[in-house]
Amino acid sequence: KPIEINEMSSKEALEFLYKRTGRENKDGTEKQAAAKLAKELGYLPLALEQTAAYITDKKARFQDYYASYLKRRLDLLAQSGPVAGDYPESVTTTWAMNFAEVEKESKAAADLLRVSAFLAPDSIPLELIKKGASQMGDSLSAAVGKAKDDILAINEILEPLTRYSLIRRDIDAHTYSIHRMVQEVLKHGMDSDTRKLWAERAVRAVNQAFPEVEFANWALCDRLLPHGMAATLLVEKYGFEFEK
Repeated sequence: KPIEINEMSSKEALEFLYKRTGRENKDGTEKQAAAKLAKELGYLPLALEQTAAYITDKKARFQDYYASYLKRRLDLLAQSGPVAGDYPESVTTTWAMNFAEVEKESKAAADLLRVSAFLAPDSIPLELIKKGASQMGDSLSAAVGKAKDDILAINEILEPLTRYSLIRRDIDAHTYSIHRMVQEVLKHGMDSDTRKLWAERAVRAVNQAFPEVEFANWALCDRLLPHGMAATLLVEKYGFEFEK
């Protein structure tokens, strides 16, 4: 039976960084940098281990590593492999391998993951897939179109992503979440044109799924709001212009 290892809490992540690097920082700037770094890595144990290994080896400060990570991201993280018993693979390699397996099994699932890389990472509602699928590429549009109102068909698209630990489902809330580091790995594997393509598809999907802002639709608006905000940032970043 597999044992699921979730993210650390913010407190656990900081304690790990301090102990792994052999530094109990009393400096306020370093404490803030360590906290921001842990959050940026999504409190993921393997990513924290890679980061701490680099900091220890290079005798770097938390604030310097954090500033460099914001610019270089996975390229910096990959410079130090994890020291995790008999497990040699990095965050990037592990999820890239899993994504390759999903791609072989289901093009629709792979495309959904690509779109998800540009949404807010937490609590992505299934309504967004159902209502916005026609904007998410031919494979996903066809798969959801055949399903019509059959929610189980959407579950079938999500199943490979859950099985390979690329997303986490909340069955009761009808949502799923994708780890920030998975988003980073997916975007890192795209060239600039491909990133722009999937960013635009995410924006168009959110726009299509978002209902009229009126009282009867407030619940759905609330569920989609974080993804609307993420879409707004994408519009600003890429300078998208759409016809009304």
